[in-house]
Amino acid sequence: PMITRTCDIPWVPDIVHSNHWPQSMLVAAAFPLVPQVFECHDPRAWHSAPPTFPCVQAWIAVDEICRDRVVEEASANADQVSLLANAVDLERYPLRVELPQKPQRALVLTKTSEHIDLIRQVCHDRCLGLTEIGPGAGLVVDDLSEYFKNNDVVFATARMAIEAMASGCAVVVVDSRGLAGMVSTRNRHAWQLHNFGKRLLVRTIDASSLNAALDEYDFHDARIVSLKMRESADLERRACSLVAIYRSAIARAVLNPWTADQILAEFPSVMIRLLSWKDAGIHPSESVIPFFSRIEVMGAELASLPLVET
Repeated sequence: PMITRTCDIPWVPDIVHSNHWPQSMLVAAAFPLVPQVFECHDPRAWHSAPPTFPCVQAWIAVDEICRDRVVEEASANADQVSLLANAVDLERYPLRVELPQKPQRALVLTKTSEHIDLIRQVCHDRCLGLTEIGPGAGLVVDDLSEYFKNNDVVFATARMAIEAMASGCAVVVVDSRGLAGMVSTRNRHAWQLHNFGKRLLVRTIDASSLNAALDEYDFHDARIVSLKMRESADLERRACSLVAIYRSAIARAVLNPWTADQILAEFPSVMIRLLSWKDAGIHPSESVIPFFSRIEVMGAELASLPLVET
């Protein structure tokens, strides 16, 4: 079931899997004795800050940079943080027919728009037809797999890049933050550890670097990459890994119990931590209003819980 308020949950869960700090706190208030698994998806955003509640019994990070954040901010050991990159529903994203020897069409998937003009110009110069999808392009679709069938090269990062690779496309890892390059059998495994994301985007985006990446297009190599991604990024495989982590967290909670009072005692210090957050990477004028609006909503929901009133 899809539930939007903790007070509407009709049962006590065995395990909680959270990936945003505010939701982790709300569920900890509602179910203080239920173990949590926290998954970090962002190395900087305040809402992805790893909570330090005693109920958090296991950590997951989608890439190395997120694991570093958990280690630093939650005082966890690196070997305690499971590294699970984004996965793909292989039924939803079937393998397309083999790529042509020379690419004919390209697809850019992006949340931002700053780099689109440059990609558009490079594709035009190379006679590559270009389709632009994503919030940054002003077009959101619900049939992305159909686009992978008809495009040979995809410009994308993170989960979008993984879905494109698993579908059989050649992928250039790039967004407005920077460029990594063309994914190949030489770099695929190492780049997957970084979730094809931020830590790889170290090259400047310009016509020369984009052309160099496209020059590495190899339809045969891209096919091997796709098959490897379908094996390593299978959603069913990730689900099995999650279940193992859940079971371990539940077992750990039995051996190291905590009290509800210990959970509630954490709230004031963690709230102060958020109010003094300085690593958001955005100006206060852009963040203060929505931030305090969220704090107000959280306060109202916490006040509705009998546990907190007590």
